[in-house]
Amino acid sequence: TYKTKEGKIERQGSYVEGREDGLWKTYFPTGDPESETTYSKGVKDGPHVRWSLGGKKAEEGAYADDKKVGLWKTWDENGRPTSEGEYVDGK
Repeated sequence: TYKTKEGKIERQGSYVEGREDGLWKTYFPTGDPESETTYSKGVKDGPHVRWSLGGKKAEEGAYADDKKVGLWKTWDENGRPTSEGEYVDGK
């Protein structure tokens, strides 16, 4: 767990062999969730979600070997869908 100077949680997750592994969470300075990303030995590999400062979902998708894969969706700060697309090998 990484904390700000004020003692608020900034990032939290676990390491395997010195690299991020499993679910990692980041937080805005307000303490609200900013993102959740899954890692495998330091590489993004699995589900990913990011929220706006207002708490609405801003982005959702998945990574495989540090590349975007499958369906990715984004929303604006009011929660309205802004884009949706499929990724294959990060493209």
